[in-house]
Amino acid sequence: MEKANALEIINFAVSIEEEGIRFYNEYSKLAKGEIKALLLKLASDEESHADQFRKMLNKVNTDNYYFTEEVDEYFRSYANHIAFNRRNQKLTSISEVLEVAIETEKITTEFYQGLIPKTSDNKVVGILKTLVEEETKHRLVLEDYLKKTDEPN
Repeated sequence: MEKANALEIINFAVSIEEEGIRFYNEYSKLAKGEIKALLLKLASDEESHADQFRKMLNKVNTDNYYFTEEVDEYFRSYANHIAFNRRNQKLTSISEVLEVAIETEKITTEFYQGLIPKTSDNKVVGILKTLVEEETKHRLVLEDYLKKTDEPN
């Protein structure tokens, strides 16, 4: 992909963030205490990221671009394939949840970083850079919690 349409980038990013919201909310039910609070906070952060992108959708020039439900479904399917639910299996332990979350935050960080040179829309670039920072912070916090869960009591 040489250049990406801002609309494509934004819709794909919304799909990834929505995957994160579902993942963190679902698996917060397995957790207790600090980890439950962390997962719920991460779900809230992902919702905030998705909201930022949704607001941008109203401002993106859609002239000569015909976004279809099929394209939207493709983005959702692809996001599901690379993001939180890519393993297609139920996770049964907090350690597994944290490991998948760490891997996914890394994947999404790399994905957003890779999109930066593919758009000339400065607002999209700004949000992508912010998301790279946010997702990196998420990964680091998750790594700290994973270390705590792996430590013997």
